[in-house]
Amino acid sequence: MDIIIYDLSNKPFWMIEDKDESEISKYASSSANINKIKQLISYYNQERETKFLSYFSFNFSSNKPLFATIKVTDRMKNCPNLEDIYDIWDKNFDSTDLFKINPYNLSKKCLKNNDLILIDNDDIVHNIFNQFLTILRINTVSDKPNSFDKLINLFIAKIYDELQDDINFEVNSNNVSYNVEGKRFQYLSKIDTPESFLIRLYDLYKNGMKYCLNKEIIDYTDDDFWELANKNNNQKLLKMFQNLRLKKDNTFAFIEVFDDYTFKNNFEIVKELVELLQKYKFKYNNKKQFLGDFFEELLNESWKQEAGQFFTPLPIVEMMTNALPIKENIQNKLLSTKIQNELLPKTLDYAYGSGHFLISSMDIIQKYIDNIDLNSIKIDNYKNKIQSYKKDKYSWAKEYVYGIEKDYRLSKTTKIASFLNGDGEANVLNADALLKFDSEIFNGTIFYGKKPNNEIFDYIISNPPYSVKGFMKNFIISGIKPGDGTFEFLNEINYKNTNIESFFLERTYQLLKNNGFASIVLPQSFLTNDKYSEIRSWMLEKFYIKSIFLSGPNTFSGTTTSPVILFLQKSAKNIIDLNYHVFVIHSPIMIDHNSLKLEKDFLGFYFSSNKNKKGITITNFDNLKNKLFRKYKKYVFG
Repeated sequence: MDIIIYDLSNKPFWMIEDKDESEISKYASSSANINKIKQLISYYNQERETKFLSYFSFNFSSNKPLFATIKVTDRMKNCPNLEDIYDIWDKNFDSTDLFKINPYNLSKKCLKNNDLILIDNDDIVHNIFNQFLTILRINTVSDKPNSFDKLINLFIAKIYDELQDDINFEVNSNNVSYNVEGKRFQYLSKIDTPESFLIRLYDLYKNGMKYCLNKEIIDYTDDDFWELANKNNNQKLLKMFQNLRLKKDNTFAFIEVFDDYTFKNNFEIVKELVELLQKYKFKYNNKKQFLGDFFEELLNESWKQEAGQFFTPLPIVEMMTNALPIKENIQNKLLSTKIQNELLPKTLDYAYGSGHFLISSMDIIQKYIDNIDLNSIKIDNYKNKIQSYKKDKYSWAKEYVYGIEKDYRLSKTTKIASFLNGDGEANVLNADALLKFDSEIFNGTIFYGKKPNNEIFDYIISNPPYSVKGFMKNFIISGIKPGDGTFEFLNEINYKNTNIESFFLERTYQLLKNNGFASIVLPQSFLTNDKYSEIRSWMLEKFYIKSIFLSGPNTFSGTTTSPVILFLQKSAKNIIDLNYHVFVIHSPIMIDHNSLKLEKDFLGFYFSSNKNKKGITITNFDNLKNKLFRKYKKYVFG
């Protein structure tokens, strides 16, 4: 250590190592100097009052000082040892000339839009992910599914805050009011109390839920309380109190909160996570693959799948979406001399889970739009629209991309996933896709209608749940009865019936336009089991089976059920002549049940058989998409 600057209390404030210019550049940009950086951090580990750690040099040619500074955060203060301090550090050096801005007051700076750091490489997202896990570990938070759910809530607040301009807001702290300008998603050191900080987060989350999912969250402001108190409206105050006790969840409770001690502990966790995220920009108007990968890693690490949920591996997703004649559909509309009401195809996933199908299909459409030659478009209105879609990427999704998901947590997850992938305009609805079309939850949406069929989509791509016990109880609750016209195959209410997939297939028919296409994942037993005989016969009347994809029991994590993927085209009339070709693609394991190695090579991925090692290993991401379906695409939907 070369220089120590003390504060007025004679405590170490700033520790500085002198370096030449090349050393600063090397230390601040290369992970190869971890030991050197740890040496700098070790000075703080010995003197815990220190606020800044810097490498310093001076360029005499430009007459300018050079800094690479680590600002000690509250998160670092809570770490017991050097290794944890290094792990929790965000791996960013600040180059600000601290001599010019008075470092003693630096902690009061409020982040603004222009201060947010662009995420432009894998190293940043890797560091964020590792720090998230480190924060959980240091604070002994073992419930990862709950932590992931609460992190999604933080992202909803963060994304909503980024969508707003910098604003002036008031922070009431210990009977003192501070006027602040900037972003609200941040912890204001030396200003915020736990209460002022969390209330501001709740407000952002409440507004974010309304914006992202059109959900009204029960919550009350201080003004709401005082308005009723001043009017002596005791009944409404009591109702407000009961709502808060009974109807409000612990939105940011990473641990169970039930007293002052656990409230303080949870506040520290939330503060550390907000400080981790607050400096970065997460909302972009174009696709950031590393952000999508970051979210995928979080999902694999933290999400616990429930009954009937088997998330589709990305290679399967890419295969299914790329097999659809999406580009041909757009091309035909653009070249048509007839005025089209819809310039792009409407796409739906009615059980969208983690959102993979929606994100993949949107990526395909946007890439095609980007490559369209505007001079080839004859109708000016079309040309203007495509030009706007090129400029404002994914803006078209608000009109053309839809998803329904019954699981409330997943609906939030998918919306955030779409924002992190640069395509947050997709319409996602938290609802049961098997409800009547005139149900209240569909009111005001594209799905609402009085007829049994609602033929509005060009494509349906989905992996609906299957073999779900007791699903018909939801039919009773929502007023669906045999013979009421909701489902042709609902002959009786039988709680032992687990064939929910049959009703999703019928819903596919109800929602597809005539000649529309579907890619649907079903259990392979659907092709042979007697319990499906009636729905199979019905399917042969209503759909042309364009192609069948068969793979083995290792295709999905969490189940040994072998899947079949059906590529279907809805017929405008009942099909009588079944004498047509069906293109079949199957894994080697369908012929040789011992060829697990060949199955892995065929799929391009595999899941770990070690219970202590979760997740998927992708060995050849494009094997299914490129080697099979692009090569044989004309046969799949030919």
